[in-house]
Amino acid sequence: MITITNGKFQSLSGGPLANGILTLMLSTDSTVIGSNQNVVAGIPIVFQLDSSGDVPVSSKIWSNAELTQTTYYSVRLYDANGTPVLRFPLNWIFKTTAGGTQDLGSMVNATIPAGE
Repeated sequence: MITITNGKFQSLSGGPLANGILTLMLSTDSTVIGSNQNVVAGIPIVFQLDSSGDVPVSSKIWSNAELTQTTYYSVRLYDANGTPVLRFPLNWIFKTTAGGTQDLGSMVNATIPAGE
């Protein structure tokens, strides 16, 4: 697993997305490389953002680099009231190796080929 940090997500008004919600949902069921451990897609991983719009300290997910299938995460953001902040979900691919750390503030939307 990798540690995800920061984010500094902003509201539509430009301030921090204080107490908002970040959800990540894996695109495809997969298996962790070198194990029998399955990771199920379709179940959102939910993180409550702090007052600065950051994920909690020590938040962890499986990196796409650790999984046997070609995968990506569908990303959605909500404000503290549960209202969607993004019109469409983002697609993120985490290439960080196992045990590494990824700053969410540096993530960019991935282009996903049609049909995936």
